[in-house]
Amino acid sequence: GRHHDAVLDALLQPDCLQQAEKRAAALRRLDGPTTRLRQLCRQAEHAALLRGDLPFIHVRADACEACDGSDRGIDLGKAFGSSAWNEMKKRLRALSARDMLHQAMLLRDTLSAAAPLHLRVAKTVPAAATKSGRFQASACMAAALDIGDQLLASGLRDGELLRYRQVQADLHGKPVPMELGTRLYDELAGIALFLGELHVHSGATRFLRGAERLLQTIRHERRHAPREGEGLGGFSGLGGWAYTLAFLGLRWNRATLVEEALALLPAIRLAIAADLHLNVVGGAAGALLVLCELDRIAPFHGALPAAQLCAAHLAVHARKDKRGAHWDCLDCDSMGAAFAPIGFARGNAGIAAALGRFGAHAGQEKYLILAREAIRYERGALALSGATAGAGWCCGTPGIGLGRLALPFELRDEQWHIEVERAVQQASAAELGVMHTLGHGSLAELELLIAYAQQFPGKAQSHAVVRLARDLHESGAAGWHSECGPGYTNHGFISGLAGIGYGLLRVAKPHHVAAVSLLELPHQYGAL
Repeated sequence: GRHHDAVLDALLQPDCLQQAEKRAAALRRLDGPTTRLRQLCRQAEHAALLRGDLPFIHVRADACEACDGSDRGIDLGKAFGSSAWNEMKKRLRALSARDMLHQAMLLRDTLSAAAPLHLRVAKTVPAAATKSGRFQASACMAAALDIGDQLLASGLRDGELLRYRQVQADLHGKPVPMELGTRLYDELAGIALFLGELHVHSGATRFLRGAERLLQTIRHERRHAPREGEGLGGFSGLGGWAYTLAFLGLRWNRATLVEEALALLPAIRLAIAADLHLNVVGGAAGALLVLCELDRIAPFHGALPAAQLCAAHLAVHARKDKRGAHWDCLDCDSMGAAFAPIGFARGNAGIAAALGRFGAHAGQEKYLILAREAIRYERGALALSGATAGAGWCCGTPGIGLGRLALPFELRDEQWHIEVERAVQQASAAELGVMHTLGHGSLAELELLIAYAQQFPGKAQSHAVVRLARDLHESGAAGWHSECGPGYTNHGFISGLAGIGYGLLRVAKPHHVAAVSLLELPHQYGAL
């Protein structure tokens, strides 16, 4: 490998060719953990390098003995206690029917993703059928249960842990099976949150066990994987993990989970100074939304001082000019050279919502003023560019509308009412799209309509919720479509099946299922 190349290059230098001490020093670069194979191969490895060759060691699949791979073929002795062939048969015998299903799903997704575009078939979960074509909330609940069962079947048990692998495109666009990480956005925490909420409404212990195993898996990964440089974000950092713990602690009535979330406060405070993401998904704005909620449910436990630091960090990094206030977030592309990012997830709408929530919660006028300036910049950016935001939670009209609905009453001016009504009318008139997800699919528009109906119950838009929900469910009868691309299955929250399932729960029981897209914590324990 690369180590052998480097050592061979060093050995061919004039000083090594002339001095035995230099050659010995170069060979010591290969020193590492001593294993039976390394002990057997060391002499042959050194001999090959000293004669100017790269070492090759061969072990036959049905044998335990190693031999020098050179033309001399010297037998080096027994390197393993069992042959690779026997080990493979042993592991195959240990595989369960569930393991076989998991491998078959990965294989199918890989083959489907590698097929020509017109032949690709995305992995989906059919929705439960409705009677007489009339929308019923129970149908959305049944569809959410179906998605929950598929997610459980797709998980790979590892002792008491539960892991997920899915086919994703690598940097070169090739389909590669990858293991999911721990984040809320599209990884294990998001799946755990959905399964935990599904247990609350269904009473099915299988979903509770799945969510608990996922929490245990996340803890295991956080203990054993390096966490240097972990972000703050509400969906992809410490804020998201704290939110998941507090959310499930409230829903399951487990104070220990809320305490575990509060125990993350020192780490959050330490990470603030290094944050350059700044936005809701990956930075201080997301952490600020979560910290305000933590202080609401557990005041005087340190969340408010941490929130103060986040707000101050955003104020320091705000760029102010005659157009208002904006932020150059590390992980964003702007609308163009003239404008900083807009939208909820990674732009001004989300940062303004976070500053507004904190300013109202803590009674600090200067952050309400900064939030107002952020909104002014975003309004100008949209108006002057002539751009129309897309139909998504991330940077589209539904997300901007949700961000406005998250603003406190102090920031609800006449223009606020105009743009909220415009966003709601656009969502009400929207036709069902190809994708169903919370991030960029039909559930983003439904989420906006539900949030609006909750704040303004007397308005007429509630019929649009029923129409879109019915259309969504009928479309789901052919299978739910995530954002992983044709031929791929995404198990995650914002872009995948877990979020679709959660969105269906929110449609079925809007007053009893919290708005995760706004990082709101539940206002009640258990199901009502």
